Amino acid sequence: MIATRPNPETFMSDIATLPRTQSSLDPVTAKLFERVLWPRRELSELLGMSEKSIERFAKCGEFPAPVALGNRAKRWRAVDVAAWVDRLGT
Repeated sequence: MIATRPNPETFMSDIATLPRTQSSLDPVTAKLFERVLWPRRELSELLGMSEKSIERFAKCGEFPAPVALGNRAKRWRAVDVAAWVDRLGT
């Protein structure tokens, strides 16, 4: 799996697209938008998936790729995971 570094030009515009209200969102998506970036362990708990499953799905392209925050630190963007959750529902 290749972790991507955030593009400063699009990162802030992606944040600007987050919904202003959470009333119309399902509980998982609403919880996702409490943060911009999520660590694997907490994302695992939120989605009810194992950490290993998140890694495997991201590696094969079935789950969003993480953002690299350094040599070892990875986080997942809330907007990417929310889009993935939406695709599951359709």
